[in-house]
Amino acid sequence: HAQPTKTTEERLAVATSQADHDTNDQPVRRRAQLDRDVIIQAVLELSAHGKPLTFRALGTALGADPTAMYRHFRDKDELVRGAFDRMLTEVSSRIDTAASWREQLRQSAVATMEICEKYPSIGAEALALTTHGPGELTAVEHLLQQFLRAGLDQAAAVRFYAAYSSYLLAASATSASLVLAPRLDRTSGPEEREWIGDMGRVDAALYPAVASARSELAKLQDREVFMMGLDVLLDAAAAAGSKA
Repeated sequence: HAQPTKTTEERLAVATSQADHDTNDQPVRRRAQLDRDVIIQAVLELSAHGKPLTFRALGTALGADPTAMYRHFRDKDELVRGAFDRMLTEVSSRIDTAASWREQLRQSAVATMEICEKYPSIGAEALALTTHGPGELTAVEHLLQQFLRAGLDQAAAVRFYAAYSSYLLAASATSASLVLAPRLDRTSGPEEREWIGDMGRVDAALYPAVASARSELAKLQDREVFMMGLDVLLDAAAAAGSKA
């Protein structure tokens, strides 16, 4: 009888268990258990716990020789790109495709930031990562479709997609970096994280606008500022679409 196919999580659990030992009590590597899927899942696990993303760390996590990773990935860069592509697939799974174009773009933005914060050591590199993989291609297809639904022609949709993605990835990478920062107060989530905080005493003669707005500036929170900027961009897309 055919054996049931193991899920990624089940294979990862096997791969990350203690190495078997032969009759001489010598460790036996589980090279046959490793594949790209298992390795990428292990990278995400390391990233979620703030661990270093090195082949040595992966070897320890998977109970395998670190050099075994090179059978599946050329280098760390390819590995990180593969993990980021998987993260983009997770973003797509969170979007309600029955929602309006604007709501789908807002959902995609929030999901991207949350997932970059969930896997911060990868998310912090989001702005510099291009995968050309199925996760990224699915995301690009989805975003372009929404801007086309807004009434934009193809050239305008491409420009707004580029502006949206640049803004989103820069903000998400910054937020992920803050998660990694040892000075961050982790008792508060991103929704409560101060954008600039209390600036203390400000010389009103030198900085009159800052002194006048100091209390309002102190009330700003990261997620609030991010969503405000996003809505400005989407308002512009809606306006351009209505004129097309």
